[in-house]
Amino acid sequence: MGKPYVSELSKLAETYEWAISQDITALTNAINVTNSLPMLAVGSGGSLSAAEVMISCHERAAHFLGRAVTPLELLTALPNNQDTSVWFFSAGGGNVDIRRAYKHALLKEPRQVAALVGKLNSKLSTISGDHHYTDLIEVELPAGHDGFLATNSLLAFTVLICRAYDKLNNCSEITYNSLNDLMTTALPAGFNLSQLSNLSENLWKKTAIHVLYSSPLKSAAVDIESKFIEAGLYSVHLADFRNFAHGRHHWLAKHEESSAVLALSVPSDAELAQKTLSLLPDQIPQLHIPLQCTGTNALISGIVMSLYLAGAAGKSRGIDPGRPGVPDFGSKLYNLGANTGFCKTVKQIDIAIQRKVGSSVSSLTPHRRTLWEQAYQHFRTKLIKARFKGVVMDYDGTVVDTRHRFNPPTPEVTEEIVRLLQYGILIGFATGRGKSIREDLRKVIPTCYWDRVIVGYYNGAEIAHLTQDETPDCESPPCADLEIIFKSIQNHIEIKSLAKITCRKFQLTVEPTTTVPENKLWELAQNEIKGVHLPAPAIYRSSHSIDILAQGVSKLSVINALLAKFDSSGDVLAIGDRGKWPGNDSLLLKHVHSLSVDEVSPSPETCWNICPAGVRGVQGTLYCLQQLEVDEVSAGVARFSKSGIKL
Repeated sequence: MGKPYVSELSKLAETYEWAISQDITALTNAINVTNSLPMLAVGSGGSLSAAEVMISCHERAAHFLGRAVTPLELLTALPNNQDTSVWFFSAGGGNVDIRRAYKHALLKEPRQVAALVGKLNSKLSTISGDHHYTDLIEVELPAGHDGFLATNSLLAFTVLICRAYDKLNNCSEITYNSLNDLMTTALPAGFNLSQLSNLSENLWKKTAIHVLYSSPLKSAAVDIESKFIEAGLYSVHLADFRNFAHGRHHWLAKHEESSAVLALSVPSDAELAQKTLSLLPDQIPQLHIPLQCTGTNALISGIVMSLYLAGAAGKSRGIDPGRPGVPDFGSKLYNLGANTGFCKTVKQIDIAIQRKVGSSVSSLTPHRRTLWEQAYQHFRTKLIKARFKGVVMDYDGTVVDTRHRFNPPTPEVTEEIVRLLQYGILIGFATGRGKSIREDLRKVIPTCYWDRVIVGYYNGAEIAHLTQDETPDCESPPCADLEIIFKSIQNHIEIKSLAKITCRKFQLTVEPTTTVPENKLWELAQNEIKGVHLPAPAIYRSSHSIDILAQGVSKLSVINALLAKFDSSGDVLAIGDRGKWPGNDSLLLKHVHSLSVDEVSPSPETCWNICPAGVRGVQGTLYCLQQLEVDEVSAGVARFSKSGIKL
């Protein structure tokens, strides 16, 4: 099992050049979602080192908390409130632990689940096929599969992650076209990788290696520990330079005959590192590698040093880290099939309640659980009894995926919309968009049905059939109230530096032009509006913008437009994705018959999410539409079946 480690090191330069040339658009877009969220990064073995790289970049760039965890640690690390980004790392996506944890996370529905996998069509892609909201980035590594230890996959992941964060932060720290150029710059004068075996030989005469590190190099230190332990090379103790001073140094006093010190530092810690090492007993061998670079270059060069140190240590011990040999009990441990506590399925009623209360149903008191079960049953009964003559849907995040919002609806969603139109059901769209939605809908909905489709442009400010070209009004200046607000926010130095402001007659749209937490723009805009001293306009958040609406403008206008076309009977079903205030569907989904395909309001009466666990957004909309059965007797009527809305 494995490959000669020397052969894997020989491919690092090729892997680096491959990684700096790859298109990182999908990875960058996925990482952009994490900017206003705490993060959990999940990996096993060498992939845990990639998780540490991700956390280092996240904390440095987004200034949000992050934690690298193993798949088993994810069980207790994943918070109940769902406002978390969870990233998975795997060279092949096939090991049982990463697959169990991935499925578990998807069923628990954190705000984002993403994975970076070094193989196309991995087993994780099969799982993702059932849960479309995940961001799965698969790459085909030029070096092929790693040997026993993560080598080329780890370097590739590290470079890709660093490039993506640099791009999001409008910097280009990775400016070296070759690995040799990077390491020549990173290492101090007179120090090169070919000399590493000679420079480190005194360390390998001991059995316990104490790795001291600057905090930006934690991922490299973690990787050294991982490789040395997994290959059976040395016992490794980790500490940053200051935590080492809090008792960790005492091991050296009691075991100096078996101890050596390896130190990795960045320029900001150069003095601290030198002073720390100068205080250690002379008889304890030490090697200090003071990297001369910072930021993402330090991260990459730190990982490269870990890979080469493992090679030097293996050479000294006579163990090939790429194929150290696996005992029989090791193979049995790796494939262990014991119950680990990961979710495999979640009952529909349980996930529906969990979305409402923000915590698992098992954590509720019996009385509270009973109340919510009764509320769900009451809502379910109302929905099944309703006879729908119309369906009103939000657009971005509901009908089209926000990751692909400039594309028309998918064929699957279009098929369901056309099916309902064929049987006489009226369809409405309530959107913050202007004429772009008309152009996209006309591409997929047959012309013969356009007069049965109503569009509420700019969050319901203007209502028109899909047949009409003169609506919406894109040229008129803002109404008087919005004009005052527009002048206020366009002069705000923070808002105008972070966002583009688009002014329509009844709607102002604030869209970020750089990486910025969603809450940031919301708070800035809200503060400016409160300072205008006018009747408070409505202000909502969508998945990609903030919309400020004139008095009286509401997505409910689209529901009313459909109801006006019915006779004395008939209901309208409302579907959206941002039902929790200040989401831009929060008012729409107060309608008596309303479903969310993502965020729900806390109301027990409306805005439930009945989708199966792990189904969100456009996939959720597709699920809801597929549950609507057309009444063959009463033309133009659709209803939910009992089997579709399960208990």
